Amino acid sequence: MKKVIHQAAFLMLVSIVLCIMPYRADANEKEPMTLFLERVYVDGVVSQEMIKSPSMTKKQLMKKYKNWRLLKETDQELVFRTSIDDISPILKENGYVGLSVNGILSAFEGKPASSQHIIQSFFQIDIKRLESYQHE
Repeated sequence: MKKVIHQAAFLMLVSIVLCIMPYRADANEKEPMTLFLERVYVDGVVSQEMIKSPSMTKKQLMKKYKNWRLLKETDQELVFRTSIDDISPILKENGYVGLSVNGILSAFEGKPASSQHIIQSFFQIDIKRLESYQHE
């Protein structure tokens, strides 16, 4: 009789614990996710956007960004990357093409004469072979 009572008490205790404890898989799915979206442009610039997504689960976010490459996945964050077949907004807004001091054709952030910040270098040009009006 005591053995039956102990078994019944044990089963009741287990059922109470299971009702009180949240199911772990559901708990992870409901946690807010931080999403990082990286865009890589043809000029080499990488932009990153951070999005807090309290309403979407990890599974929903993975489905939404299925055409992006998943770089990192944790319980709280996802990092996706995609390639954009265009120049970056930075280069569109404030970019100039010119020659660096070494004669390398480069894209500059700002005018080449006043900016040393090279965004992307392409190839070297033999400026000695250019005629003077072309050089300017």
